[in-house]
Amino acid sequence: MRIVWDGPFTLVNARSGHWSANHAEDAMLRQWAAMAGADTGVWFDGPVEVHAVMTVATGVLPDAGAIALAVKHVIDGLVDADVIRDDTPEYVVSETYHAPERTGQRTLRVALREVER
Repeated sequence: MRIVWDGPFTLVNARSGHWSANHAEDAMLRQWAAMAGADTGVWFDGPVEVHAVMTVATGVLPDAGAIALAVKHVIDGLVDADVIRDDTPEYVVSETYHAPERTGQRTLRVALREVER
């Protein structure tokens, strides 16, 4: 299953000091992920691997892990939609952040793959 977000998201190194400063953006990303995940019609009963990559339009490429917090909100949204059962290590066995790609558009791409227990 793969979903692509082209809305706003904040990189880890660009976050402000207080959690509430980014709360609306974080909530929007989480709600979108719940809807997008449910729309795929894919449901995972077992553990999954999460793969994520950011694409950028121009400029300096950030480090791969800069999207970690945005991916957390996507995973939370997928749990909200029951696409995955939980975000504990029993169900999300790994999160891999791939090197950013320059594509002419800023997006966050997240893919889930079911793995054997």
